[in-house]
Amino acid sequence: MIRKTIFFLWIILIVIVSFPFLSEAKEEENTHVVLVLVPGLSSEGFFELMEQEDDKLWINASAIMLNRVTEGRISPLSETLTLSSGMPATSSNKMFHPLEVQFPINTFENQYTLPAFKQYKNENKQTTHQAEIGMLGEILQTNNVHSSFIGHSDFYQETFSFAPFFTVDKLGETAGNREAGVKKEEEAPGGYVMDVEQIVEQIKKVQQQYASTWTVVEWGDIYRQNHPSSPSSKKEKEVFGELRQFITELRTSDHPIFLLGMAPPSKSIEQGLKMVPFVKWDQHLPVSSAFYSPTVKQQYLGSSLDVAPSFLKTFGLEAPRKWNGNYLISEEKQGIAHEMKKETAGAAHIHVTRASVLSTYITLLVILLVAGFLYWKGNKQNSTAATFVLKSAVLAGMISPISFTLAPLIFGRGVVSVPLYFAAVSFFSIGSGALAARWGKQRTVWIVSLAMLAVLSLDLFLGAPLIQRSYLGYDPLIGARYGGIGNELGGFFTAAAILFLEPFWKERSKIIWVWILVFLIILGASIFGKNAGVMLASGLMFFTLVLKTTTSTKFHPKRLILNGVCVFLGLLGLLWVFQQFGEMSHIGGAFQLMLQGEWGEILSIISRKMQMNVKIIMHSNWTKLLLTSYVIAALYLLFESAQTLQPSQQDVLRAGAMGSVFLLLLNDSGAVAASTSMFFLLCARYVWSFDKSQHK
Repeated sequence: MIRKTIFFLWIILIVIVSFPFLSEAKEEENTHVVLVLVPGLSSEGFFELMEQEDDKLWINASAIMLNRVTEGRISPLSETLTLSSGMPATSSNKMFHPLEVQFPINTFENQYTLPAFKQYKNENKQTTHQAEIGMLGEILQTNNVHSSFIGHSDFYQETFSFAPFFTVDKLGETAGNREAGVKKEEEAPGGYVMDVEQIVEQIKKVQQQYASTWTVVEWGDIYRQNHPSSPSSKKEKEVFGELRQFITELRTSDHPIFLLGMAPPSKSIEQGLKMVPFVKWDQHLPVSSAFYSPTVKQQYLGSSLDVAPSFLKTFGLEAPRKWNGNYLISEEKQGIAHEMKKETAGAAHIHVTRASVLSTYITLLVILLVAGFLYWKGNKQNSTAATFVLKSAVLAGMISPISFTLAPLIFGRGVVSVPLYFAAVSFFSIGSGALAARWGKQRTVWIVSLAMLAVLSLDLFLGAPLIQRSYLGYDPLIGARYGGIGNELGGFFTAAAILFLEPFWKERSKIIWVWILVFLIILGASIFGKNAGVMLASGLMFFTLVLKTTTSTKFHPKRLILNGVCVFLGLLGLLWVFQQFGEMSHIGGAFQLMLQGEWGEILSIISRKMQMNVKIIMHSNWTKLLLTSYVIAALYLLFESAQTLQPSQQDVLRAGAMGSVFLLLLNDSGAVAASTSMFFLLCARYVWSFDKSQHK
């Protein structure tokens, strides 16, 4: 027995001792990745680069355009920090500080320190997102990936170094060779020019020295070409030709290659092209493919926060849970160049014209509210023709969100003349309003509300392709929201939902509970609306409606507050349940943080949303509609007779008004949602008043 035990232990010892050698015997897969960082490369320049020489660069490439989301104002340094840290970041510095050489690592690389690195870190600790500068390089270093950079974008005596931020660790240190691949040339813009042969040679040395490498090449020629003081002696075609030659040379290897544009010239930004190109070449990719962003969920459009996770994924590494972006997914597609141009140009066009279109639209809505109130207050003769015209106009205002939502069915996302677009929306709204006023009879408000709910719900079921492309949707270049229902249409949906319930409320039908649940699912589910603020506000609005039938006539403040708290907690629980189906949304991520006890992060999110709401109230055009609608609602409370409307109509309007207040308080863009909901409710009040006056 003792011999058997000793023999057994001896076998175990041999296995344990041999295991490391068995592991080493397995061939280790080396991963070498190169990022070509091109400051000054715009989306237009990217297409020019890709379309030379029979579009060969599109082969085995996945491309996408990224928005330029940062913490605060966009600057080249803030954009660099954001792209490299996986979180919105910022810096008050407007200039790059020269790197400090610590010591030579070997014959071809030095160890550098970023002199202002601590300042960058401390500055971002004070922001709402609290980006951790150097996290990308730190993760790669921890996983035995050698990170280094090559080149610079200096313009004569001015220092511009973007690449080190993509390789630096959490101590502000990085390997690299700043001078490698950059030749001094007096006639060249900025006094420097990139040298393809030297860069390729430097990359080979690094990859031969280390098992896994992350090499960032800063191609500075285009940035120098676009510098305000540049004589522009070289033609753009020549500059792009040299970059193309370099990429073609790199592609002869089997290693993945990325190209990232950043800090585009001011001319492109003024045209609304606030995007930077991002592309990956890999022999394992389909011949024709494009990147898809799970963050933005729109064709050919991604987020700047997707860059760092995509780099890590190439090495088989997961991004930190704190990061807001996702790694990009390659999808096989045909006709990429044409479609990508069309989609990105359309997104840029809406971004540029959005402010003027919405400003005009909001002004018209304000005029409509004031005209309706003055007519109600001053009309004593009950003119049938005047009432019909104003009723048609009010109904046109109620139908206008539907028109804006359906417009992309006609125009798609191409660049469309704003007057033509606005004329089409106006024609559909006014025509539909006149038809509804003529034939809608006593059910006009209910029919319009049903149409609103049906159109928005159907689009959400299909993934919101129309909402994404609408002026009343959300702008992917701003990056405040990418999916579900936005706050503009969310306010309209909430008001339409409560008005839709009016006939059921009048009959005290039990089916009202089914509809309430359906509306909450549509607004809050991760596969549909994904709007926590609108869903919670709507739930509290429905609570104020049903409260009348579940409580006695006596007012009990303590009981009301207790019931309200219980309902709010119940709605939070329901919202959590809605996140268990479908893909992870930003709401699900917030619940995950809550369950993990990350209360500091939760408070940071709440603080950020409150700041956004205050900012919108102070500066947004929607504030005009918010103030006008609330003032008119208050005037109605003062001057309207209790017998003007039916009890059921009064009940839903009161509940809707409370819902508008809840939207204002619970939403990060509460002023927007509150104004659109109150506008819709006041229009319904006008129509009901017109109907009653016509049937006296």
